[in-house]
Amino acid sequence: MSKVLLDTDILSEILKGKNATVMKRAAEYLAVEGRYTTTVLSVMEVVRGFYRIGAVDRADQFVSFLSAVEVLPFDTESAILAGRIDAALTNRVRVVLPPSGSLSTPPSRRVSRPPTATAGSSGATRGRRLARQQAERRR
Repeated sequence: MSKVLLDTDILSEILKGKNATVMKRAAEYLAVEGRYTTTVLSVMEVVRGFYRIGAVDRADQFVSFLSAVEVLPFDTESAILAGRIDAALTNRVRVVLPPSGSLSTPPSRRVSRPPTATAGSSGATRGRRLARQQAERRR
């Protein structure tokens, strides 16, 4: 088994302890790796969630739980990349990640529009989208 990074969703499921599959895999992982790994952003999201619902005691328990967790920092380069990814997702475009070490490349040179047809689109909507795509290709 290789080391994995727990995102907020999985971390939350482990903390809830209700999903048998998640708990089994988490126990197996912990037996091999010795501790979980997450990021400071996931820590912030979990604490924020507890405070939003007024579960300060659960937030405190979570903070205690973190003593046995490897929490990875979030540096400036990661923040820049995350900001660009978030903006791209918000603007509904696909991000083309730069080669390692070239975050200074302007985002306009690394972003392209996603395909417009999506799974689950109605037939009429999908047809209009495909027609638009074909028209764009002819230009």
